[in-house]
Amino acid sequence: MFRPFAVALLLAVPVVAAAAEAETATTDQGLAVTINRAGELAVGGVVLVQLRDKSVCESMSQRADRITSRLVNALERIHRRSRFKQIRVAVAPPAPDEPPGEPWVVVEGVRLFKVTYQDAVAAKRPAAELAAHYANQERRGLRRIYTP
Repeated sequence: MFRPFAVALLLAVPVVAAAAEAETATTDQGLAVTINRAGELAVGGVVLVQLRDKSVCESMSQRADRITSRLVNALERIHRRSRFKQIRVAVAPPAPDEPPGEPWVVVEGVRLFKVTYQDAVAAKRPAAELAAHYANQERRGLRRIYTP
């Protein structure tokens, strides 16, 4: 019962060096969600994924804002449902009105970010493979945060 609260308190303390050059959002539980200039998306200092391209957004900052907002929603769902040991992370196909071959990384039913052609080129990997890699990174990072 006290573990989620303790984890939230520990994660609410941002790493000073990262905070100096990162955009930060905070969940209702006090979890600090940041993305730095290198494109590293982190929760409480635990890097979940590194994005290498601004994708379809006008800037990396704009993409970071969108992803951070969605991640905060996903983290709040995890807390609301107390799913700390069973966090769902998946790769979803693009919506019918989106370009084919650009899958989404989904956390707790929230479409976190799309892996675009630009991402694949920047990472020198096929989009589907890169999406699976990102999903695995998200899963490992969230488990590191929420399980002993």
